[in-house]
Amino acid sequence: MRHITSALFGASILGLACAPAAFAADVAAPAPIYTKAPIAVMPNWGGFYVGGDIGARWSRSEWTSTFFPPAVMPSAVDNPAKLDKTSLRFGGYLGYNWMVAPAWLLGIEADIGSGGGTVTHTPWPGASAVGLVGNGAGHDFVNAQLGWDGSVRARVGYVMSPTWLVYATGGVAWQRITTSGSCDGAAASLCNPPRI
Repeated sequence: MRHITSALFGASILGLACAPAAFAADVAAPAPIYTKAPIAVMPNWGGFYVGGDIGARWSRSEWTSTFFPPAVMPSAVDNPAKLDKTSLRFGGYLGYNWMVAPAWLLGIEADIGSGGGTVTHTPWPGASAVGLVGNGAGHDFVNAQLGWDGSVRARVGYVMSPTWLVYATGGVAWQRITTSGSCDGAAASLCNPPRI
């Protein structure tokens, strides 16, 4: 008896498991829902922005000596002297863009940065003295200290895609350079030329 009851119970479970499949075949599939494709909207690159940057700066400067004491004859050798410098630069920038058409923009940007460093040159550029012992090398120095730099630029751009902006920019730039010269007054120095 126990064996028959178990068989009936197992058959009942099997019947319940198959029933949903039979009912599902009788239900109609839902009608498809049609939607319009989204309208492409150009991204708005307009507005205020601010940021920072790190990079390298290449500075080119020259020292030209134009006046010497009477006992010193100017020379074209090493005159002008190059005081070029490459340094690490840290800076920041800010700007504003205006969207003037669906894909065109106008903007303005300013930046400021610093990549300090001092360039030293010896001897004094263009110095050769009559009767001078040596040429002042190691005694006479000219220096260029490179300070901050900055610029202000206008921009015209075209939005190619939500993540690409192609633009042209132009403006003015400044760089602070402080120059100085020194000598130690030794016999070979420009500060102590021999008298004729």
